[in-house]
Amino acid sequence: MNYKRLLNLYIPLVDFIADIIGSHCEVLLHDIVDVENSVIAIRNGYISGRYLGCPLTDLGLKLLENKAYLRQNAIVNYRSRTADGKKLISSTYYIKDDKGELIGMLCVNILDSPDHPITRMPSRLPLEAVAGYGMGIGPGGEGEGDRRARGKEGVQEDVQEKAKEKVQGRAKDKVQGKAKADTKADAGIDSGIDTKADAEENVQAEAQADERAYARDDPKEEVAELLSTSLDYVVNEAVKKVMAKYKVPGERMSTEEKSAVVRQLRESGIFKIKGSIAKVAKALRTSESTIYRYLTSK
Repeated sequence: MNYKRLLNLYIPLVDFIADIIGSHCEVLLHDIVDVENSVIAIRNGYISGRYLGCPLTDLGLKLLENKAYLRQNAIVNYRSRTADGKKLISSTYYIKDDKGELIGMLCVNILDSPDHPITRMPSRLPLEAVAGYGMGIGPGGEGEGDRRARGKEGVQEDVQEKAKEKVQGRAKDKVQGKAKADTKADAGIDSGIDTKADAEENVQAEAQADERAYARDDPKEEVAELLSTSLDYVVNEAVKKVMAKYKVPGERMSTEEKSAVVRQLRESGIFKIKGSIAKVAKALRTSESTIYRYLTSK
């Protein structure tokens, strides 16, 4: 069976899992043959900001490089983080062909907080899937809500829609609380809430405070995967993570240290990304030919 036809069989699972878990769960299907345009189906992409055609993650590249899929069928319940700081619990299922070779990954990312505002939002957004894989987005076809062709702009609209729902929902809760408080006040109980306007004025500030507190980093927390829309981000973060171990800038590194950095980056799989050698050479303050030499040396 053609590998795209095999991946096509997993697209309905993206919808299935997202519908079961809810709006705080992002589900993606990756085609690992094209790591730079890997996402071929996605639900609830507003969580990480990703959309169709986004690249494979840093962890995905590493799994391809070390061939972990030959030793296991999945990895589950590891920590990941979005570019804007959201913390998630993630799991990845390896999709293999009849020869046992990896062709795709089914990834589930769940917000690591039951109190995060997104968990209170309805999951109404449709499945996005690459048309070439033979799967539409559901009964709506090309009608209202179809975000297949809108990429990043579609995700930005989703984020705005969710933010609006959050503010409206919290304002409604405040107003309902005000109504209950008025009833108590009539009975001689101090409500602590002045007016409907006061309640609505506080909604935006409280929502922003929630997001800041939620996204605060724990320096002791180990993040296995960074979820991003950008290839540059994937490469730059991988380089930054490895170079941080040496505590010296690239221009002050010895030849042995630079060679060790390149070796670790090769193990991370980032050299599968076009243009990564130039970026690494710039970070290490050396030439691209030197990076190639490090890559070919044992």
